Amino acid sequence: MFARMASKVRFSCYGLNVNIVSQYHAFIEWTITVSGLGDKALHFNAGLAILFGARIAVRRRLSTMTPLAVVIVAELLNEVLDRAFWGSWRWHDTAADIFNTLFWPVLISWAACAREVWPGILGATEAQKSDSES
Repeated sequence: MFARMASKVRFSCYGLNVNIVSQYHAFIEWTITVSGLGDKALHFNAGLAILFGARIAVRRRLSTMTPLAVVIVAELLNEVLDRAFWGSWRWHDTAADIFNTLFWPVLISWAACAREVWPGILGATEAQKSDSES
């Protein structure tokens, strides 16, 4: 049912019918070919690019978790489109893709949040800096 529904997801503009799922998969294959990166490395880089792109676009600090939420939504959309293209869930591949995409964004967002909550946890506090200077 999902595959039939996804195959009908088309965008019609100026008389051209475009199958969004097929076009998306073709774009991903083209990106892998042009970049020379494997699927795993592409997921790591895409997660970081989306995180920092969202950080700039929404003008929120990484510690607000809004940029991380954008990465999560983008990855879920990617996996739904993969599911629609392949016709079934490929759980091993899906789990690996989610892990690879979210690993660094989660770690960076957690570190930014931890630095705000506990300012001295990831670096010296002002008191520690002044003690070391004297």
